[in-house]
Amino acid sequence: MIAYLNGKFLNKLEIKISPFNEAFLYGKGFFETLRTLNSKPFRLDDHIKRLNNSLSFFGYKNVDPDEIKFAITELIRINQLSSTIIRITVSKNILEEEQILLINMEEYKPTFSEFVSVTIYPERQAHNNELRKHKSTNYLLNKIAYQHALSNGYDEALFVDNFDHLLEGSRTNVFMISQDTVYTPSLKCGLLPGITRQIVFEIAEELGIKYQEKVIHLSELKQSDEIFLTNSINGIIKVKNIDEKYFDNFKITDKFRMIYEEMLKS
Repeated sequence: MIAYLNGKFLNKLEIKISPFNEAFLYGKGFFETLRTLNSKPFRLDDHIKRLNNSLSFFGYKNVDPDEIKFAITELIRINQLSSTIIRITVSKNILEEEQILLINMEEYKPTFSEFVSVTIYPERQAHNNELRKHKSTNYLLNKIAYQHALSNGYDEALFVDNFDHLLEGSRTNVFMISQDTVYTPSLKCGLLPGITRQIVFEIAEELGIKYQEKVIHLSELKQSDEIFLTNSINGIIKVKNIDEKYFDNFKITDKFRMIYEEMLKS
């Protein structure tokens, strides 16, 4: 498989990055993951915009959207893959003060099943933590929470802050549906502004369904009618249970899933 590193197309096995890399030394790097379908990247401009927002915030140079679009087009052609998962990673070599752009891809495989089982991660998080608003390579907590879920027979773990306010999943944003209104945690609580999260708002507008960003207490989540998760790899994911609370109604979630799949294919 061929990847792209700072202007060169290289076999993944040939790629070497200095150990004096900020991502390696400090977890200071930033990345985006997205899908391609029929050789077309889905919402690439949105991912580049979010990446550049983080790069600017942390004092990195913005990436060139034209360079990324060219590299992805060539990688799809060279690797002869039409349905892929793409990861764009930016970090910096501290010795040479060189910014590094790495783009790699793999054949698309969903990372969640259609229905998932979810648990609440027991360690409470700081309210409105700035780092949670950026997709950084400092991903250890997310990995630990995800492993906690798997070890206890679940598919995903949800983070809650020290006020018992719902935040997000280890790899997902979370939505709840109550009395025909879709709710999701406010960004002011400290969470990633997901690309698919924003698409859900667009779909709600199209369907004429009310939606709201707000502070959600954990007790509200478990009293909701439906729950779904979102991310850029799997789209909209139905939740069958949160711990001991089970759901058998997916009426509104299925409507969102249908529109999302149509958007993806088009």
